[in-house]
Amino acid sequence: VITGFTGTARDITEVKAANMALVEQKDELERFFNVNIDFFCISDMMGKFKKVNQAWERNLGYEHSVLVGRNALDFVHPDDIEVIKSSIRRMSYERKEVSFVIRFQRSDGGYRTLEWKAQSSGELIYASARDVTENKNLENNLFIEKELFKTTLLSVGDAVISTDSLGRVTIMNKVAERMTGWSIDVALGRPIEDVFKIYHIETGQPLQNRVREILRKGKSTGYSEMILISNSGREMLIEDSASQIKDNTGSISGVVIVFRDITAKKEREKRIEFMSYHDSLTGLYNRRYIEDAIKRMETTRNLPFTVMVMDVNGLKITNDAFGHQLGDMLLKRTADIIRMACRENDVLSRVGGDEFVLLLPKTSPKEAEAIKKRIEVETSLAYIGPVSISLAIGHATKSKVSQNILEVQKVADNNMYRDKLKTGKITKGRIVQTILRLIDEKFPDEREHLKNVAVYSAEIGRAMGLRESDVERVRTAGRLHDIGKISVPKEILLKPDKLSFEEYEIIRKHAETSYQILKSVEEYAGIAEDVLYHHERIDGMGYPEGLKGNEIPLNSRIIAVADAYEAMIGNRLYQKRKSKEEAIREMRRCAGTQFDEDVVEVFIRQVLLAEGDMANIL
Repeated sequence: VITGFTGTARDITEVKAANMALVEQKDELERFFNVNIDFFCISDMMGKFKKVNQAWERNLGYEHSVLVGRNALDFVHPDDIEVIKSSIRRMSYERKEVSFVIRFQRSDGGYRTLEWKAQSSGELIYASARDVTENKNLENNLFIEKELFKTTLLSVGDAVISTDSLGRVTIMNKVAERMTGWSIDVALGRPIEDVFKIYHIETGQPLQNRVREILRKGKSTGYSEMILISNSGREMLIEDSASQIKDNTGSISGVVIVFRDITAKKEREKRIEFMSYHDSLTGLYNRRYIEDAIKRMETTRNLPFTVMVMDVNGLKITNDAFGHQLGDMLLKRTADIIRMACRENDVLSRVGGDEFVLLLPKTSPKEAEAIKKRIEVETSLAYIGPVSISLAIGHATKSKVSQNILEVQKVADNNMYRDKLKTGKITKGRIVQTILRLIDEKFPDEREHLKNVAVYSAEIGRAMGLRESDVERVRTAGRLHDIGKISVPKEILLKPDKLSFEEYEIIRKHAETSYQILKSVEEYAGIAEDVLYHHERIDGMGYPEGLKGNEIPLNSRIIAVADAYEAMIGNRLYQKRKSKEEAIREMRRCAGTQFDEDVVEVFIRQVLLAEGDMANIL
């Protein structure tokens, strides 16, 4: 029978309370451990996970059981493994907190960038990580944008300088280095005023730098023109614009200046402006300018106001016979002569191909006549090659305000045309004689040939019953039928060998040149077509237009026969001379194809028979 017991008791209330507190504290730490958005983990010194929080599952997709017992290196991007190994070694050696950034693989195979902080207790590693993928991407994007911005600035064709918010140079491209004379190595960090020295385009005074203006006012500026003086002292005309650079808060973090050398551009603009008011050949003012000048100068203080109109005589025939190069030389020499006769306030212009206008303020008709005489004397003494310069000149004067300047101009034109009727005819006739003289000099046998063709042509015409006036017409046409040969190079016309196609084409053009020369001279205009068609053939195979049969003018058919016969029996360097009998047989052989049969027979029977001793070939 138990009659009693003995025991001891201890009050554990406080211990129980302490244990409860520890449990609650542990639970609280566990909850904090798991609800944190950052990654928490505990691993051994080899990197094998001992414990991870729920952030790993929420953000990377790994359950606790998958990670615990696995080495962190199994999930690290291959390129970042050395980073984590190095960090573990450092913690083992120094027992200090380390920081590093690595890419950690998600359960779906993708990677997230984690920024780590870790510390070792000697046996375990306690670490936390934060997902900085977006921040890293943003950094990369910002870096790419910055590099793109820099690359763009450095590669554009214009000069570019970028500054910071204090106006100090941060970037210069090669164009800017070349224009300013500063290299980026020397200019970097310098105030923009040291490198980009600009001055007013008209006053030459220093200009406030655009960068300071933008930094102060916060406004970008458009293009404007100014002078830039380089580090070596070279001046150039530039245009520039400047814009602010803002950071992500909207504050101005710098300025970029874009500028270009417009010296050549301005020179082109000046040339274009000059050309718009000047004649490109002579350098004189043109019609556009003179029309404006008349309006400006038609004032009371310029009365009497004289308009003088001048026309170069024989320019067209000169161009046709000697080429446009000589014609241009004639125009330029004429311009020089008239210019020398001008006074300080006179205005001279070339308003057309061969026409000049001279405005003479405060000039009476008598004074204008004296100027005209002076010009006539000077031009009469001037020659361009074989051609003497001749002008038809007319002038008229506005003496009263009430007079209409257009009427004055008409009177001046009419006076010039009246003068041209006199001087122009003389000049053109003189040019024709000059051409004939030059043909004689270039081609020694040509004078005799032209004389004989003229004689034969007249005799054929007379034998065919033409009126005497028509006989003289065909005689003149025969004498001038080859005047266009003045434009044929001597080495081609006298070439003893066979002509090339190109050379033959040049010779063929002499008929058209003859036509153009004669048509421009009133005295010979009536025979121009007779000369033009003297190389046409009855069968239509001739030139220049391929006329056939009676489409060819009779005088042309006559000249064709006379020309061919004389060429066969005459002296020619480029072909063997034929006897008269051989020439006549050739004429008859070609009658009906090349030549008019009737003209050939009249020539043989009534012209050549008259020369005697020809009966045996009739």
